[in-house]
Amino acid sequence: MNFIKKYMFQLLIASVLVGNMHNLFSEEITNKSKTNLSSVYFELAGQGPFFSINYDKSYYYRINFRGGIGAIITPLSSYYTFPIGINYLVGNKNIFETGVGITPWLSMSDNIKQFGKKNNKLHPNVWIGYRYQNSGDLLLKLGIAIYAKDINHYVVLPGISLGVTF
Repeated sequence: MNFIKKYMFQLLIASVLVGNMHNLFSEEITNKSKTNLSSVYFELAGQGPFFSINYDKSYYYRINFRGGIGAIITPLSSYYTFPIGINYLVGNKNIFETGVGITPWLSMSDNIKQFGKKNNKLHPNVWIGYRYQNSGDLLLKLGIAIYAKDINHYVVLPGISLGVTF
């Protein structure tokens, strides 16, 4: 019974902290048009994971969809990357952002013709970070992406993005 009480207490504390996180980042909403913003930005590391150019669109007030194209270039192997994801935003101009995504890696090698071969990969990821966004202005994102390499191995990668919102 102590076991159940202990985890119920921890769940209660976590719920209160997450629930109150909204107050940390919330600001008075002064412009309802912010529910339909678009952004174009360059991302270094993060969900890219090396570098990428991305577009995201806010279809619902707190939900953003994102897609991009990037590359990983090393002496041993090179890949095109296509980060896609969905993010949940809390705040108006100074925003807490969290989301999930998947980043396909497609080999640039000529001898790999089909997706699903050994050198092509799918990497699910989670994004947690800060986002400064103002309509018709600068977009700045700072955070970490957590990649699942396989069921027991994860990679944590910091990221920074810079772009415009319109």
